[in-house]
Amino acid sequence: MNMEPILFVVSRGLLEHKPRMGAAVWEYLWFIDKVTKDEPDGNGKFNGLVLGGAPVSAATIANDLHEHLNTAKANIKLLEAEGYIVRQRRPNNRCSYVVTNSKKWLLSRRSFKGDTGTENCASTGTGNCTGPVQKTVPVWTENCTSNKEENRDTTVKQHKRPSPSVSPVPRKTKSPKTRLPDDFGISESVRKWAREKGHARLEERLEHFIGYAKANGAMYVDWDQAFQNAIRGDWAKLNGRPNPNTYHESETRAETKEREKRRVM
Repeated sequence: MNMEPILFVVSRGLLEHKPRMGAAVWEYLWFIDKVTKDEPDGNGKFNGLVLGGAPVSAATIANDLHEHLNTAKANIKLLEAEGYIVRQRRPNNRCSYVVTNSKKWLLSRRSFKGDTGTENCASTGTGNCTGPVQKTVPVWTENCTSNKEENRDTTVKQHKRPSPSVSPVPRKTKSPKTRLPDDFGISESVRKWAREKGHARLEERLEHFIGYAKANGAMYVDWDQAFQNAIRGDWAKLNGRPNPNTYHESETRAETKEREKRRVM
C-alpha cells in the first residue's frame, strides 16, 4: 500500500494540540499523507478520504511508522476519541478512515476556483478559510480550538485572535510495586474470599506462594490480590490431590499415615 511521497504543508497550529495528541501526531501525519480526496461535509468544510476510502489495517500503519502494532492501535484510538479522524467499519472487521476538517487539497481547490484574489471555500462563499493542513477537529464541535483560530494564509492577512490554552490532562499516579512483606500471611479478607469461592488448604497454598515469591524476587502492588491469583490459578497444584492431613473414617490416623508412607515407597 506504499504510495509515492508528496510534500504537504503543516500549520504551526498543530503544535498547540500536543497535550491532546501527544505521540499520536505521527499517525495523524500518516493519515494526512494518505488523504487522496477531500469531500464536502455539507457544513462548508471537507473530510479527507484516506486512500480513497479503502480499508486500512493498523498493521500497515505500524509497519510504515516502524512501531509496535499495539502502539499504532492505541494512537489511532486516541485520534478517533479526540475527533481528529473518523473510523468507518467495513465488512470482515476491516476499517477505513476519514480525516476531519481536511485541508490537504485546499490550495488545489483555490486554483480550481480561479485566482480572484479571494478565498473561495467551496460551498461557504466566504473568505474565512484556514491554511493548508492545519490541526483538525470534528466539524460538529463548536468550542474547539481550531474553530477559534484565525487563518495563517499568506494571500489573505487576517487578524489573529488569541487561542485558549489547553491544559494537559493529569495522569493517574501508579502505586509502586514492593517486595514480599516479612509478616505476610493470610488476611481476613483473603480467608473470607476463599470461603465464598470454595478454596481450601490455604496454609499449603501460602507456603508455596511465599516460596515462589522469594525464589523469583517477585514484586507486586497488592500482595493480597497476588495471593488470590495464586489460589485461583492453583499455583501449588493442589486441586485434585488428596490432603495428607485427612484420613479415612474406617481407619485410625496412625493407619492412615502408615498407608501414605507405603504409597510413597
